[in-house]
Amino acid sequence: MGQFILSLLGLFAIGCVLYGISAGVQAIQRVFAYLAESARNDASDKRPLVTPLPPDTGKTDYRPAARREHARPEASTHPAEVSPMQHGIEELRALFALYQQGALTQVEFDGMKRSLMATLKSVAPQGQ
Repeated sequence: MGQFILSLLGLFAIGCVLYGISAGVQAIQRVFAYLAESARNDASDKRPLVTPLPPDTGKTDYRPAARREHARPEASTHPAEVSPMQHGIEELRALFALYQQGALTQVEFDGMKRSLMATLKSVAPQGQ
């Protein structure tokens, strides 16, 4: 009877290890998917992932950019040309919104934030 319980515990431990590996791989895939989407947005049209609503509401529009444009194309909250610094700030807001929604873990959020901050430091004007 003792060997049976020990073998069940061994199988449980193996299942836990495999689940942990699977969760880690999925987290890495989410990071790469986010980075690919960011690169695609950076290369194509410089649109942020999240567009804030007017400041008086304090709410954020979480719909994807394509749906927002089709819903109300005449309402644009961003000027035609956005500086790299402003774009980076918008991306940081988008990351934080994803973190608040639970789509990113603390570790994923911190890593992406560090990467984005390094990018922002490289485009920041000298003397600031």
